[in-house]
Amino acid sequence: MKANILFSTVLMLAISVSVNAQLKVKTNGNVKIGSQSPWPSGGKLEITGINETLEARIFPASANTARLWTINSRYAFAFGIDNNGYGHIYKNIHSPYAIMTFKSNGYFGIGRTPYYKLDVNGSIRVNSTIYSSDRRLKANVTPISNQTSNLFRLNSVSYNLNDAIDKSEKAAQTETMDSTKVISEPLKHDNRIHYGFIAQEVREIYPELVYEDDEGMLGIDYVSFIPLLIEELKQQNKTIEKLSQEVEILKTTSINSFQTDKNNTLGELHQNFPNPFNETTTIKFKLSNSIRSATLYLYDLQGNQVKSYLISQSGEALITIKGSELQPGMYLYSLIADGKLIDTKTMILTD
Repeated sequence: MKANILFSTVLMLAISVSVNAQLKVKTNGNVKIGSQSPWPSGGKLEITGINETLEARIFPASANTARLWTINSRYAFAFGIDNNGYGHIYKNIHSPYAIMTFKSNGYFGIGRTPYYKLDVNGSIRVNSTIYSSDRRLKANVTPISNQTSNLFRLNSVSYNLNDAIDKSEKAAQTETMDSTKVISEPLKHDNRIHYGFIAQEVREIYPELVYEDDEGMLGIDYVSFIPLLIEELKQQNKTIEKLSQEVEILKTTSINSFQTDKNNTLGELHQNFPNPFNETTTIKFKLSNSIRSATLYLYDLQGNQVKSYLISQSGEALITIKGSELQPGMYLYSLIADGKLIDTKTMILTD
């Protein structure tokens, strides 16, 4: 009787294991955990399930580093977490070091610990870069034309990067099956010449374009200089257009209607002194004794006559002009004698 009971118990256990087993190993070494899908056609390990969350855990039960390695006869890479809570992709099983790092806040670093959403130690190649710039994403939109003058205070420099590089650039990859065999050399440091600004200097002029990470390292938002440069170019273009118009006006100004005294037989006109000026300036001239009438005319750059000074004497003389009688700007003054232009010069009145 006892034998029958024992036999029945063993039989029931066998049937239970056969029906409910969640871990199965085939004779070829393939392993399956779960029973919701057929055996994998290529993978050696399959974890299956339906309408449930599937997890595979490596749990050191402490804040130690944990890694899951994938290895072939030469190379080894791992996914893991360190005792600081940072996730990594590791390289080199004999001397592991992180080549990619990500934090719990979603920051991802390549070649360095990230302090930004994407933090890369090295060059990035892309076909295009798109920046979010929709008006609906922006508030307090104001023109920046009054902020471009500080561009001329920036110092452009050329430089080489320092020799201090990350561990990932110092270590070589060794063959998985032979820890003494090097199969890839350390990355070479970038020795080319670069051009840019010094972040500490930019922060004194445009502090909003400089960022500082948790280690105190500064970075510059170079892209934001584009609208500043465009505004400055627009201002310069306005100045160029204005000067071009003034040149055309000068070409057709009324003073050109006078005949020119090409041989200076009628007199001479000297440059005013001081020039520029803000209070008074003196214009010296000399007229021939044969002159019957002469006048000194003062024009603005639009060709409008601003003042005129009748001259009643020949020989050397001078005229004093008061800055308080004029608006700050550039002026032309011409000496005309007996209907002929002796000379024209420029004078500048400052604020």
